[in-house]
Amino acid sequence: MVYIMPIGMNAMTDEEIKQMNRNTHELIRLAKVMQKTIDKSPHKILLVGGNPLGHSIPFDPQTKSGKVLRGLVDELGINAEYFDIWKNPEDEHQLYQDSDVLRTLIRYQKAGWIIVALGKKVQGAMNRYVEWSKDRYDYDRNLKYVSLPHPAARRVRDLQNLRKGLEKLVKKD
Repeated sequence: MVYIMPIGMNAMTDEEIKQMNRNTHELIRLAKVMQKTIDKSPHKILLVGGNPLGHSIPFDPQTKSGKVLRGLVDELGINAEYFDIWKNPEDEHQLYQDSDVLRTLIRYQKAGWIIVALGKKVQGAMNRYVEWSKDRYDYDRNLKYVSLPHPAARRVRDLQNLRKGLEKLVKKD
């Protein structure tokens, strides 16, 4: 049997292709199971962090904060999305504010999502976004958020407070 492969891709054996198909089908099955769980969950929470620190997604599962946070979200059955307010460490260092970020946060809030700022630095930045939203929008569209400890916190008490805070948000709905 001959397969046409894209340029730069090595030819695969029949067994490798069969294994890849099995993996693909398993991933599709798991995605469907997860989507059913998410669709049933009334808990819509936007978890806001600083910057992805060289990773392509906020709270990457390979990082300590990603492992802790994603583990809690899965355990509590929360319909969560992850969002970073800065795109790189330079923006974070300068505490750069972006109007696209403010519009995104307001859009989530209007759609009924609870916005959660994780960590003191992000909470400080969110305070500035709140002030900015007061200048730009009517009172009823002001940005509102909940503050919780960062998932990479070293103190056990902070991690316990993170868990309690997320549990409280889940029970609130």
